[in-house]
Amino acid sequence: MYSYSFIPQSELIGFIMFLMLNALVCFIDMVFGFIALFSQASPSASLTEIGTTARSMLILRALLAGIFPTINFKQALYNIRLRSDPNCISAINAILITNYSPDVPWASLNEPGIGLQLVIFAGQMVLWWIFLACIENRTSMRKYVCCCFNRKKRNATNRKKEQAYSSDSMDALEWDDSKLDKDVRDERRMVHANRDSFTSNVVLVRDLVQRFRKRKGKSILRSYSTTVDHLNFYVPKQACFGLLGANGAGKTTTFRMLINAIQPNAGEIIINGKNINETHGDIDMGFCPQFDWLIDDLNVVETLTLFARLKGLSSSIIPTICDDMIQLFGLEHYREREVQNLSGGNKRKVSAAVAFMANPSLVFLDEPTTGLDAGAKRKLWSVIRAARDAGLTIIMTSHSMEECEALCTKIGIMKSGQFICLGSLQHLKTRFGKGYAVRIKVPAERMSEFQQEIKTTLPGVKIQDEQNGVLFCNAPLSSNLSLVFEVLNTKKEQNIIENYSVNQTTLEQIFVRLAGHDVNDDDNLAEADCIPPQLAFNATNAKPGMFVPRINATKSPTRAIYFDTNDFQKRQSDRLFYVLAAVINCALSTSALDNLDLDQYLSAESIDIHL
Repeated sequence: MYSYSFIPQSELIGFIMFLMLNALVCFIDMVFGFIALFSQASPSASLTEIGTTARSMLILRALLAGIFPTINFKQALYNIRLRSDPNCISAINAILITNYSPDVPWASLNEPGIGLQLVIFAGQMVLWWIFLACIENRTSMRKYVCCCFNRKKRNATNRKKEQAYSSDSMDALEWDDSKLDKDVRDERRMVHANRDSFTSNVVLVRDLVQRFRKRKGKSILRSYSTTVDHLNFYVPKQACFGLLGANGAGKTTTFRMLINAIQPNAGEIIINGKNINETHGDIDMGFCPQFDWLIDDLNVVETLTLFARLKGLSSSIIPTICDDMIQLFGLEHYREREVQNLSGGNKRKVSAAVAFMANPSLVFLDEPTTGLDAGAKRKLWSVIRAARDAGLTIIMTSHSMEECEALCTKIGIMKSGQFICLGSLQHLKTRFGKGYAVRIKVPAERMSEFQQEIKTTLPGVKIQDEQNGVLFCNAPLSSNLSLVFEVLNTKKEQNIIENYSVNQTTLEQIFVRLAGHDVNDDDNLAEADCIPPQLAFNATNAKPGMFVPRINATKSPTRAIYFDTNDFQKRQSDRLFYVLAAVINCALSTSALDNLDLDQYLSAESIDIHL
């Protein structure tokens, strides 16, 4: 029955469908039984052999019992009930011209024994286990069948893919990048001009393209949206790259392609010199997802031990490493507590600890400090900095500009599937900042006088706003900062102003001015399974692994445990629902049999008709 749970998308819908199906089939089986019984009991029926209608009904009942275990169980209950009453056996023998005996052993293959039902149960168990194994390994089986029976066709397809890839590579080189920002364009041309020398970088992304089909709209021929449009960048060793963007900018899709959760329609992602779309081995990386995909019934120590073993660490060093990770992330007081009983912030710590387990060369962090208090956030920042300084490469997304300023050595801001700026933090501030932000605290009685004075002494400084005795001014980059500091220091010594500060433009101000709100809406997009073949030539059957992404994810224990944890829990709920449905159906069937009084319908007078 568990195999039926793969059909629906919801536990409740699956339970209702399964219950209705079995109730309907049980009712049909009961109707077939009554048709066989009463057709043979009619005056026109033969007295020496069973009629065609009754025989057909019995064959149909046997087929239903072979297909549905619930029907087979129902018929076993019927045989038990029949064998316990000799009067019922006599009536059935008289009507259906059978040779039932109440002395038949329970395990007999002849009715009313239940040996035949037990044999059918055994066959169904083997059949459904094979069917379930085929469902769960359908991807690898499909590959095997293609290799065995469609080798010529597969070779032809590969040639077409190579031709398409070659053609698309030429299109990528000829793609018009004149509208890109200067830094973004230079990065793209650098990546294409030095294809071999850049393989030493930890991450290299070359002309990454992802297209989705729009969900909304009444037209059958729905249009496609390019969510990621020829994205290019590289991340060297011992660096932290911040992938930023407004909602719908394409950063989540880019992140999912980087961890191999979805396949790009075009382009290359090279990690540690290996193209992750073509590599059939493990990629040394860790991943902290945006939502904590952890196993609720394990405690913190068991969770870290599980992923340490999946990472391939030796059993002798796992306890020491787990203790170090617990101490590093401040989980000492929660080491024996189950994950489901942890707060949201502590779950984030566990996910981050799993990502850094065994010092992978590359770590992906998807909003790692969400839900953390200020102290825990600063502590995680120090861990990330220490990991970066120790030689790890980190790629992270975050909505906290303060976090990116504190951690990232290189930042890319996306909009409409492409970078609108790219470079180090200081480079972005210098290039896209609007000068320096000057804030001056002035006593209320001196405010008007000081405003007039600052216009004459510092002509380049513009007053933008005044709130609660604080002047907010802007000084252009060409301003003489030494003169600004000299004038403001003099005014402070003369007690004309109380205090002042001069700061560069923040990353948040640059982000709001450049990115704003993106026009793309992720809710309008469907995944790439709807992409036409000519657009999806580079897609493969690869599936993602979460902690250690694998191309052949059907053989990945990590995917089975980590990436599909929610699906595993859903299947457990499904199993309970389907077992409960089977029990309810059997109870209904038994109740119907108990309420059936054959003596009432097959009285002595009706039997005498045939005698």
